[in-house]
Parts: sequence; C-alpha cells; structure tokens
Amino acid sequence: MSGDSLGLDPGKPNILLSFAYWDDRTILSLPIFKDNRTNLFIDSGAFTNFTSGTEKVTIGDYCAFLRSHKDMVWKYITLDVIGDSERSEENYQYMLAQGLKPVPVFTRAASTSQQRKKDLIAMSQTTDLLGLGGVAGGMHRRDNIRYMVGCANFLRKMHKPFHLLGCGSVPVIKKVLPFSCDSSSYSSAARYGSIQLFFNGKFYNANRKTLKDKSKIPDYILRKYRMPKTVRRSEFFWEYTMIHNRIEISILSYIYFQRWLYKKFAVSYFIAVLPIARDLNALNKVCNYLYTEEN
Repeated sequence: MSGDSLGLDPGKPNILLSFAYWDDRTILSLPIFKDNRTNLFIDSGAFTNFTSGTEKVTIGDYCAFLRSHKDMVWKYITLDVIGDSERSEENYQYMLAQGLKPVPVFTRAASTSQQRKKDLIAMSQTTDLLGLGGVAGGMHRRDNIRYMVGCANFLRKMHKPFHLLGCGSVPVIKKVLPFSCDSSSYSSAARYGSIQLFFNGKFYNANRKTLKDKSKIPDYILRKYRMPKTVRRSEFFWEYTMIHNRIEISILSYIYFQRWLYKKFAVSYFIAVLPIARDLNALNKVCNYLYTEEN
C-alpha cells in the first residue's frame, strides 16, 4: 500500500512526538510544525505513564489535545494502559466514541494463538492502520521475529497496513515489511561519543578513532554532512562538532535513512524525536535546511 494511501506525504519528514512531553509554546513556535512541514505522528505517552507509575497522561486531556490539534497531526496512537488489556480496550472504545480514530496497538499476550488471531481480526476491523508492539527492546530475538513475521503475514492477507513500534533495524524491517515503523536511534548521538552517518544504504559510525581512517569514513561522507576535514586531525574540532552539531547531524542522517528506506522497501520510517528544546530546535534547523535546498 503506497504512502499517500493513508494521507502520508512522502515528500515530508516523518516525525513522531510523545504527548506526554508536549509543550505548545515550544512546538507551535517552530515553522516545521506551524506550517505543517512534517508528517506528524503522536504517541500517547502510555509508556511514560507505565514507567512513572502515575497518570501523567489522562484520556480526557489526550482527547482534548487531539481535537484541538487535528489539523497538524497525521495519526495518533491510542492511550494504552500497559499490562492492563481491559483498561486499554476501555480507553480505545472511549476514544472511538468521542469521534476520534486512534491507531490501536496489538501486543503479545499469554492467551492462545487462536484467541489472539480472533483479537487481531477484531482490532483490525476498527482501524485503517494497526500498531504492532510489545517487542521493543527484543526485536532481534528469534521468537519475537517469528511473532512479528506471523502477524505481518496474517495482516497482509487481510490487506491491513500496520505500524511496527520501536523498530529502526533494517534486517527486521526487511523481514517484517511494515507500512511504517519508528525509533529514537538518532538520540544515541547525545549519549555516546559518536554519530551514525547514513550513506547509500549503510550507517558509518563516526568517532575519534574511525575519523582518522579514511577507509572507514571516506571524505565524500564528510562532504555530504558538511563536516570539515579538520575533524580528522584535531580533537578540538571533533569535540566542537559533538557539542554544537551532533543532534543536527544525527537527525539529518536519519532523514536520509528515512528516504532510502521508503525508496528501497516502501516503508515509512518515523524519527521518534525527544520533545525537548535542544532536539526540536535541531530538527527545525535541519528541516529548514532541506526545505531551502530542495525548493
């Protein structure tokens, strides 16, 4: 199923933001969101509720937010209650009754495979896009891959597109071939002393050691990312790049990855951006740069 069949514009960057940390003052001040220059996917913040042990996100607040921001949002995920399937279903039905069309999330459960097939069929009949989750953090485990491939094959027979939550792994994406997927892999640039530079189907791990070896990071990759050759010779320049430009370069890299993945496999990859000022401003800068370059 093609990207535009669900209203997704393949010419725009795909961005996923969590409602749990949404701030109108910061986000709506940025042209990329104010002028609808992205395909914006909203995560409900269910995982934040789970990890904090509180209801940081309430169903009422979430529904009110979606109604008031509907013109800037592409899709939005239902507010699950992790570990409580009954309350998750109640929230989903409540949102449907409010006239909203959230993306429901189907996850692994202890019930029989026959019952889960019935659950999957029932859920898929209520939506034009289904979320497939419950395996983030263990994507490469054989049992999880079998599970995802099994669900994917079943959904394809039903002609139902699905979004694979928390996945940016090319080997897994190639096996499962979802309509769309997401990950926050770009953010590793802030946690570690390296940047993943995507070029022609491959990520190059740029750090102090690899940059000194042109066979590992060729000059044409540095030119692609407008990184001066001085980063090879001087730790000062590398430190400067890491401090001032690492998030921008990383986001740009994952936008290039996003475009390649769509062209290669017709899979729409969403960058799950941390909704903090540093990352949002970096995203705005990168998107403005691309918008200027290409228009």
